[in-house]
Amino acid sequence: MHIWNCGKSGCNYVVHVNYVLEDDILYKVNEAGEATKIQHFIHQHCLVLADKMEEEIDRKCDGCMLSISTLFFYCSEYSFFLHKSCVELPRIKQHWFRQDNATLYLKHFQTCDFCYQDCSGFFYNIARYLRMCLRCAKVADTIKCEGYKHFLFFDFKYEM
Repeated sequence: MHIWNCGKSGCNYVVHVNYVLEDDILYKVNEAGEATKIQHFIHQHCLVLADKMEEEIDRKCDGCMLSISTLFFYCSEYSFFLHKSCVELPRIKQHWFRQDNATLYLKHFQTCDFCYQDCSGFFYNIARYLRMCLRCAKVADTIKCEGYKHFLFFDFKYEM
């Protein structure tokens, strides 16, 4: 059975997928089955799907802070834009190095606790004290480097 749940610790509120799909206030779809109007948890207004900008302005995605050149959602009431791929990021995900869930949130000007870069936009918050930028969230638990025969593992204890 598929459900929607709150995601907060201790909250048992769940909604069956079919109930959500019946509520056309939450989203709209086109003939291809793609959502064209959604209510995203990160923004208070509905977001509408678009494939190009009305104006030739270099807009940035408020989630990943990269330029928008592909399908995106926008708010018609406020200057807020998200790539379609950023809208589809999981709100809660299990990450490779912790048992705690990583929760997606929007924050401006935070330092990632993994790459130490100052970033803005979406972060994953892990165990209430670790912040992970989207770039680091894409990295697997082990990586293979070209020209090196062994796999590499992330080491929290290493200090330069």
